[in-house]
Amino acid sequence: MIFTLLIFAPACDEQAIEESIAKEETKEEEEVVEEDDKVEDEEEDVVEEEEEVIEEEETVEEEEDPNFQGSRANFPRKVEYVESTDMPSKDKLYIFIMAGQSNMAGRGFVEPQDTIPNSRILSIDASLNWIQAKEPLHWYEPKFTGLDCGVSFAQTLLNSVPADVSIAMIPCAVGGSNIHNWQTNAEHREVFLLDNFKEKVAHAEQYGTIKGVIWHQGESNSSTSAATYKTKLTDVISIFRTEIGDDNLPFIMGELGQYTSPEDKQDRWDTFNDNLHLIADEDDNLSVVLSDNLTDIGDGTHMDSESQRELGKRYAAAYVELTED
Repeated sequence: MIFTLLIFAPACDEQAIEESIAKEETKEEEEVVEEDDKVEDEEEDVVEEEEEVIEEEETVEEEEDPNFQGSRANFPRKVEYVESTDMPSKDKLYIFIMAGQSNMAGRGFVEPQDTIPNSRILSIDASLNWIQAKEPLHWYEPKFTGLDCGVSFAQTLLNSVPADVSIAMIPCAVGGSNIHNWQTNAEHREVFLLDNFKEKVAHAEQYGTIKGVIWHQGESNSSTSAATYKTKLTDVISIFRTEIGDDNLPFIMGELGQYTSPEDKQDRWDTFNDNLHLIADEDDNLSVVLSDNLTDIGDGTHMDSESQRELGKRYAAAYVELTED
């Protein structure tokens, strides 16, 4: 009996040490996540402040000139609804979810060319009515709404799908939202992000097949540790795929821009982009579109109209490449 105790005691000590180390590592990981969450909140505040400055500048111009229409000058005056009898058959409607923050929601200047309808490109309004897609597609932030990449994506993709197929773009992006907001279904700018996503998915899949997600998010997370962001993003991707019922659903991410300042901020964005590629390398159904030569509206954060249209083309090309046999 004594011999048994002498052998067992060291084993117990070793187990206790391992448990202690594991607890310490868990505590450190939790502290890192907590610190990352604080940084996310700070970066989100900065993004919101930048957007508020733009709004204030436009408000001043509007007050000085009663004819000033600002970024909304070319918004469509007419919504063209699509009756249920005119909807494509379910197998002929390819649906794409747009998710992320402001560069997916769109801050570009809408021009007349962005509002020309195509009977094969659809979207929904805030009441879930099917409509002919015209920019801007997003409506969650009326003060900031602008050109996104959705219509450009659909126009480009039409060249690579059968002639009897239509494309529907479902807007779910909300400016300033960080990855933790998405992961935890946080309420952001009066939108519960995951609940809203699930509502749109449930509605859309009654009419067609969800073929993929185009995602642009990260300005609010450029200082989040790579490991933490990877964990949270992969969790969001898993949640999206589970909700849609497709474990191999294409999920295409966009790099942050290469136009910000100061230099240390751009360095963080570049590091963030590198991490996106590392994440994509681990899943054959993930892809990243590049931000080379894209330009901003002058605020160092948001892509201008030309770049939004180009971004849409790049997302479409990435989708085609990702899904080709």
